[in-house]
Amino acid sequence: MNAAWQDAARRLAHACRQRTFAVAVARNGAYLGQACSSAEILAVLHARFLDREQDALVLSPAHYALAQFAVLAELGEIPAEDLAAYGDDGARLEMIPGGGAPGMLFTTGSLAQGLSLGIGLALGRRQLGTPGRVVVFVSDGELEEGQTWEALACAAHHRLESLTVVLDLNGSQVDGDPAEILGIEPVLDRLLAFGLDAIEVDGHDLDAIAAALEAPRDGRPRAVACRTRIWQGIPSLQERHNLHFVRFREGEAELAAAELAAGAPA
Repeated sequence: MNAAWQDAARRLAHACRQRTFAVAVARNGAYLGQACSSAEILAVLHARFLDREQDALVLSPAHYALAQFAVLAELGEIPAEDLAAYGDDGARLEMIPGGGAPGMLFTTGSLAQGLSLGIGLALGRRQLGTPGRVVVFVSDGELEEGQTWEALACAAHHRLESLTVVLDLNGSQVDGDPAEILGIEPVLDRLLAFGLDAIEVDGHDLDAIAAALEAPRDGRPRAVACRTRIWQGIPSLQERHNLHFVRFREGEAELAAAELAAGAPA
């Protein structure tokens, strides 16, 4: 992989965490863990894989929107003042945004619906002969819902080769670890059994993510199951029991800031 591209993606992933952290500190809480786990995934999608003119990205878990906003702000597609006003009454960037917000094609606040919407978009494009790929970003908590698996079966049945499902398997949801709420493993075996061309990767490895996204296809939809850590980049957060929504206690933000600074790309 081109070293210059790697450097740009590494900087974008770091900026995703850094900008989201700044919002969490300023607002006394934010969906920071989701940015920590998905930063490399979003960096690869935006910096390498997606064609801005033709491709579509559907963010199924809308609470990941802050991570998406942080990436778009770093790319200059969202003004810095909009990100600073995130979550304010009447602000352009809402905590759980609706369709039409930057980077949000659909309203996906009700979890597990984004994949069905993305499949409908891919089917419509195929029928109309519209070029471009559809990428649907899915959280692991959504694998507990039946609609997700019905949608996957539908995508495989229709052989939607233009569809890519990217899963952030960070082992965290609002009530805890999915393994303790409703087991979803073995994820890769289940994806394969449902008929998808599925690949499992380290979700913090830029090369591995890009290779899985770009590997030759055989007519089936591609699923990339990314194993991630919800505290990646801020190791002190690992001590927290629940990182679904992060508020810092006394002294924690300063330590987190130092850890982020230490991990900044050279």
